[in-house]
Amino acid sequence: MISSSGDSGSLDVQGGEEALALLADNIEGFASEADGDDHLHVDYYPDHDYLAEGSGSLVVALG
Repeated sequence: MISSSGDSGSLDVQGGEEALALLADNIEGFASEADGDDHLHVDYYPDHDYLAEGSGSLVVALG
């Protein structure tokens, strides 16, 4: 589950060990292969491998 508290600008990522490992693998794979202008969208859809229904969307970009 990915959520944010809005005003504080913090991001909350919760889940089981397997789900968090899949998220970490996706981000690590993206970071190791991406160009400087690339970004990764992490969005829920039915039967998603690791996101729960109700999760917020996340865009990961290289800085």
